[in-house]
Order: sequence, then structure tokens, then C-alpha cells
Amino acid sequence: MLASAAQYERELISQSIREGMAQRKAEGVRFGRPNEIPDEVRERILRMRAEGVRVSHIARTLTEEGMPTARGGGVWRSSTIDRVLAQAEQMVTAA
Repeated sequence: MLASAAQYERELISQSIREGMAQRKAEGVRFGRPNEIPDEVRERILRMRAEGVRVSHIARTLTEEGMPTARGGGVWRSSTIDRVLAQAEQMVTAA
């Protein structure tokens, strides 16, 4: 009996959290880690990709030039470049 009540309570809490997050998102609140890649680096990535440069080559170029990552690391990954491109695409479609 207690297990059933606990499960019901978990479902209510989960539903409440989902509704609260949906409300906050509708209010324009952004969730997740803030974007920390400088605008000039972001623009360079977008420009290189627009010129047809492969994602892996962009990452390698930034690494070889010693450009620090958003977290201060020294190695750029293709997945990071993909994420920058996806965020830029989202901004274009949202506008």
C-alpha cells in the first residue's frame, strides 16, 4: 500500500515539475549552461562553415591556433563545432 502511494506521489511531483518548467520556458527562461564561446569565435566558425570547411577541419584549426575552448581547454572537438552550428540554426529559425 505504501509503495503504491509513494509511486503516485512521485508521478504528481514529476507532473508538477514538467508543468513548471513548461511555464518558465513559455516566459522565456533559458535552461542549461550559458553559452560561453566568444562571439568572434562563433562568427569565425560560422564563416568557415559557410565557406565549405569541414567541421573536423574547423576544430583542428582552432586547436592548432591555440584558441581556448569555452571552458578554457585547448582541444576543440567536432561535437563542439556541431553544437555551435546547431545553436546558430536554432537562432535563425526562431527569428
